Amino acid sequence: MRFGTFLFILNTADISHEREILMQRSDVFHIPKSHMAYAVSTTTMEIRLRTRRQFTSIELIFGDPFARTKDEKGNVMWEGAHQTHPMKKEAETDGETHYFIRIDVPTKRVKYGFLIDGRYLYGPRKTVDVRKHPEERSNRDNLFAFPYLLEADIYQAPDWVRDTIWYSIFPDRFRREDERLKSEEGKAYENREFFGGTLKGITEKLDYIQDIGANAIYLNPVFPSSTAHRYDITDYFGIDERLGSEEDFRALVETAHEKGMRVMLDAVFNHVSYKHPFFQDVLSRGKESPYYDCFYFKEGFDPGKTQRDLENRKRFKPPYESFAFSPYMPKVNTDHPIMREHFLKVARYWIEHYDIDGWRLDVANEVSHDFWRAFRNTVKGAKPECFIVGETWDNAYPWLTGDQHDSAMAYDYMFPLHDYFKSQASGRGETLKNAINEVLINYPRHVIVNLYTFLDNHDTPRIRHIIPGIERLKLAYVLLFALPGTPSIYYGGEIGMEGGRDPDNRRVMMWKEDNQNRSLKAFFKTFSTLYRQEAGFKSPDFKWVRAEDDILVFKKEDLLFFMNTAEHSIDCPTDERGEFYDLEQGTEIRLDDALTLPGTSYRILKAL
Repeated sequence: MRFGTFLFILNTADISHEREILMQRSDVFHIPKSHMAYAVSTTTMEIRLRTRRQFTSIELIFGDPFARTKDEKGNVMWEGAHQTHPMKKEAETDGETHYFIRIDVPTKRVKYGFLIDGRYLYGPRKTVDVRKHPEERSNRDNLFAFPYLLEADIYQAPDWVRDTIWYSIFPDRFRREDERLKSEEGKAYENREFFGGTLKGITEKLDYIQDIGANAIYLNPVFPSSTAHRYDITDYFGIDERLGSEEDFRALVETAHEKGMRVMLDAVFNHVSYKHPFFQDVLSRGKESPYYDCFYFKEGFDPGKTQRDLENRKRFKPPYESFAFSPYMPKVNTDHPIMREHFLKVARYWIEHYDIDGWRLDVANEVSHDFWRAFRNTVKGAKPECFIVGETWDNAYPWLTGDQHDSAMAYDYMFPLHDYFKSQASGRGETLKNAINEVLINYPRHVIVNLYTFLDNHDTPRIRHIIPGIERLKLAYVLLFALPGTPSIYYGGEIGMEGGRDPDNRRVMMWKEDNQNRSLKAFFKTFSTLYRQEAGFKSPDFKWVRAEDDILVFKKEDLLFFMNTAEHSIDCPTDERGEFYDLEQGTEIRLDDALTLPGTSYRILKAL
């Protein structure tokens, strides 16, 4: 599709005549009511513009659509026509520049346009030269609109989340109560094998979790299931007896709360176990079952044959939709009234009976948006401060517009961090910068601070499998904690546990100190304290200063981060000047031309 073009006339000091530059309209881009234009409050908006070429200036023209004033000649005009507000560069991504501005909207409604180089007005329908056509500044039909800033539409997440460091636990492999069974530490089990970790075992280690700096735990499913991962649930209202009792779970939550810690459960509403009562009823009664339409059966479905195939535990092509083609995890229809009521009752039950603090939603991007809206209303009605995190491996903005989830698992951070720290290839610094900036501009700023961030989890290889060097691994965690979001440590990550892909990444936790990397553990204790003390860590502001193959320098408000990922010492040039305080060394430092960084090291400086 070809957009219209318009003509630029540039005057330069070294060119005596006017030079024509033909520009495509697509070189400037904006989407209203999106991650590029959103309400932060009922009287505040943030607006972005993307450009594909360099401009001298980008300004915003805006005002209430119904506000009028008079010009010098007494002509009635739109009040916002001559009120321009400069936009600042927010980020650069692979040849594109992104601009940002925060504006006050006291009347809760606004029309706006973008003035490029003081001459060209970019609106939703056309781009015009306002020097030739000054009346176009008042043409409200060619201005973007945010009709009204309604409180009900504004994204809001629990306040406590921004001060959270998560500790992610795979319950079966974390800890038994029987201390005599330490010989199996670090052992890898298959998914249908059980080590025997318990809820009491987790409760007894809450002080340990808190000591390394985490103040919230995320538990993979704890409900009755046939597998150790428990993503094939048979009963959503019970605790798997292998983990303990419902009273054990209550004690875990209550003890955590007494220590000022939060507890988040894992919900699987995309599919169930083939042993779930609803599915079993269909296998017994076929289309006569009231639950038949709670699933997605295909033509030719034979209940009896399917039951026999399932009992034989053989791999076969299921005559119904399922998770990842597995016949043992049939996909459910969350739009069916019976299924919806069942799951919404689950959402309320664990909040009302056990006071949990959050739900992590498995395979969230395969469930309808309509269900998630109902889910949010149910959860927030039961406990407004309950946190909702969706598992989405790609851009999650469609679920983070204020009516569904509070957060998403930030795989968009994880992948570029893996690529940068595992590789020595040239150009990787620029690649990392572009990838991170792409994430930053894809979400509203008040949303991105709540993203659930991580280097690894139960679905990925452990980070030490990807980054074997401990000092290099520390650098990856420093960058993770510095990025906007709420960071997570996968159990054992703090002591350097290894493991490849599932199920190797779900090894038994190593509790013997001789098996633990003490340097890494000490790093987490120190760094988590620093993270909690410095407000700059929690800011959405993240600005690259340098991004090279071995050197990373970036700013977050008054904090300046330096990283040397090479094994040799490097003198890092810096444009930053003045007096700073080294947060970890506890000394003052003056920056002039360069900062010397030993091999595989970092410095965090705070401006004085």
